[in-house]
Parts: sequence; C-alpha cells; structure tokens
Amino acid sequence: MIFETPLLLALTPVLALLFGVVAWLARRRRVRLADAWSRGLGRSARGRLRRGWLLAGLAALFAGVALAGPRAGRARVTTETQSLNLVLAVDISRSMLAEDARPNRLQRAVRESRRLVQDLAGDRLGVIAFAGRSYILTPLTVDGGAVRMYLDGLDPDLASEGGSSLAAVLQQGGQLLALAGLASQHGYLSFPAVVAVAVVGAFIGDQVFFFIGRRYGNRLLARFPTLATRAPRIQALLKRWDLLAVVLVRFLYGMRIAGPIVIGSSGIAAWRLALFNFIGALIWAPLVASIGYFAGQALEVWVGRLHHVGIIALMIVALAGVVVWLAVQSRKR
Repeated sequence: MIFETPLLLALTPVLALLFGVVAWLARRRRVRLADAWSRGLGRSARGRLRRGWLLAGLAALFAGVALAGPRAGRARVTTETQSLNLVLAVDISRSMLAEDARPNRLQRAVRESRRLVQDLAGDRLGVIAFAGRSYILTPLTVDGGAVRMYLDGLDPDLASEGGSSLAAVLQQGGQLLALAGLASQHGYLSFPAVVAVAVVGAFIGDQVFFFIGRRYGNRLLARFPTLATRAPRIQALLKRWDLLAVVLVRFLYGMRIAGPIVIGSSGIAAWRLALFNFIGALIWAPLVASIGYFAGQALEVWVGRLHHVGIIALMIVALAGVVVWLAVQSRKR
C-alpha cells in the first residue's frame, strides 16, 4: 500500500494527539464547572464520555489516514538500504585535558569516536564540538575520512568560550533537524526517518534530564545559579498548565536543560512525565522538520529547482544566520 500524501500520514499521529489532548482538557474544564455549580451535576458530568478524548483522538487518526490517500493494487519492487544518522558531540573544554584517563580525557574521547566511525562505515555521521558554545564542524556525511580528520583536529583552543554548555549542543541539534527536513524535501533523506529519529532522541534526552532532576534536582539548583534563576518561571508554568508544561517547555528558548531538571524534581509520577514527554516529542519533531521541508518547497517555487550546489549554499547561509543570532543573544545576556 502506498499513500498519495506521505507527509500528511507522518503528521497524522500529531493531529490525533492534539485532538485527544484538547478533548481531555475540555472534559476536565466541563467537570470543574459542573462541580462548582453542584455536586450532583459534577457526578453526572464525570459519568459522561469518560473515554471521549480517546474517541476524538482515534477519529482524528482515522481521518488523517484517509486524507493521506491510501492506494493499493500495484506491485512495486524497491531496494532499500538502511543507515544511521549520528552526530558526535565532543566536549573540548580545558577540563578535558585532565589525565585521569590515558593519555587525557580529550584524546580518549577522540580515540573512542574514531573507533565508532570505523564501526559505522557507510552511515551518515556529523561532529559538533562544544565548550561554552557549540560549533558544527561537519554536517551529516558518509565521508568517514573527513569525520576522522575533524576529530583529530579537536583542541581546547578551538573554543572561544570556556565551560561545558549542553544547552548549546541541544539548540544546534534542533538546527540540524530543520536542515535534515530541508534535505529530505530534496530526496537526500527520508522525511519519516528524520522525524522518527528526532522523536526517539528528543524523548530519551528529556527522560535523562527528568531522572537527573528527580535524583539530584535540589543539589543542582544549589550548585548552579543559572538553573536556580530559571526555576521560578518553570514552577509558575507547572502551576498554571500542570502536566502540559512538560510539552510546552520543549518550545521555550533557554529552558531545554533547566525545564526538565526542575520538572523532574517536582515529584510528578514517572509514567506521567514519560507520557507527556512522548507527546511533546511527537509534536516538536514533525514541526521542526516540517519547517525545513516546507521552506525548501517555498524556495523552489521562488528561485526554481535547487541543485546540489544551491542546497549546500542554502545550508551555509542558514547556519551563518543562526550563529549570528545566537551571538547577538549571548551579548544581550
């Protein structure tokens, strides 16, 4: 079976989740208003359409599949190759020169990364170096020799700012996802595969920070003043939106690290965090990838079909614009 609009099919789960969440919030508000009027009316409201949100989500799911245009009746033989899309993020701060690992932390990380590049021959690999800021050294490429060359050239002197900022790495990971969406529009990458990898990576990454917040949240807030200054805003978000804050914090600039840590330390049940984290990842990944996808379509209409050189030039311009914007924001802070 094939689909006339594969992009709509990829976005269908997101639409179904949105319809389900809206229906759940609407029922919750209706029950709260009924309780405020009288207890009897509140009991009556609770007994009606308890699974209405599920029915709304399923209806949206089936409608999305139907609108995607399923087609059958033709036989097609295709040859598929599977490969990984992996970005290596290496810390190049001066703390990596410590010799508690032989010969030092940085050289040990480079050695293990080179071994990984050798084992993943044929897969698409990229390299991000980070300290106080992060730097994209190579986009996703199958050229293992180029990746090894950049790994061998890693040095703390490459960083213009000291420290180790994971937030900068996550921001540039989102930028790479948008560019991957642009590449998928031209057939270089599979759009569903880009979205699937982004969903899994976003979900696992935030789950790790939730766990860190649950175990070490108070100690981290006491040790890192930057996290502590952002905690009141996140707590206010939790108080206003409850579990939906888990979804919303993914879209707030500057909250990608502090948000999950503070929310993880709030005592919310682990399964609830995992559920709403997965919903947030399902919304965030297709949205960001679609921005790159539709941006490519719009540019094609405007300037004609882009060839290889045009795509590379567009990616360079986009990355340069993002770097300039981040530099301006860092100076403002």
